[in-house]
Amino acid sequence: MQEVFIRVANSENAAAIALLSNELGYPASAEAIREWLARLLNSRT
Repeated sequence: MQEVFIRVANSENAAAIALLSNELGYPASAEAIREWLARLLNSRT
């Protein structure tokens, strides 16, 4: 079985996340994802 590594996303991943989001039927711009990630990462405790 192959190992899977999961890491925390960062703002540099916004464009790729936006592409995936759109492909899955959830339209979002890279800028919207960047803002969402910033809020999400700033709220982590």
